[in-house]
Amino acid sequence: MRAMPLVVALCMLPLAAVADDAPVGRYQISPAIDGYVRLDTATGAMLYCRNFDPTLRCEEVGVDTTEKAATEAEMDDLRNRLATMERKVAILERDQIRLPDQKDLDRTLDTMEKWMRRFLDDPPGKDGTAL
Repeated sequence: MRAMPLVVALCMLPLAAVADDAPVGRYQISPAIDGYVRLDTATGAMLYCRNFDPTLRCEEVGVDTTEKAATEAEMDDLRNRLATMERKVAILERDQIRLPDQKDLDRTLDTMEKWMRRFLDDPPGKDGTAL
């Protein structure tokens, strides 16, 4: 008879393991005094919900208005910076630098060849005059 609680406990272990392996969703709900606390695992926001017959009321927990305002200001700054970067990328994509093609390279090399021939064929001072 004394072995019966041990057998029951051993049989319950697999059930406890299955409960721990259950996937965690976005929201976690935990009981609290006179209600429940809901945690948003994506944002970290917490709501304290209480049952007022016939409705359920929820209010944010631990929200510091100055911290919230600072976070919103930082988000606005990041949105503005992102918009500025997107405008700059659009301008750069629109005004791409045109690389020279083979015609341009041939024309440049021909011009340089002409200059080199003139320089080598007719050096200054060849007729005895100084530079």
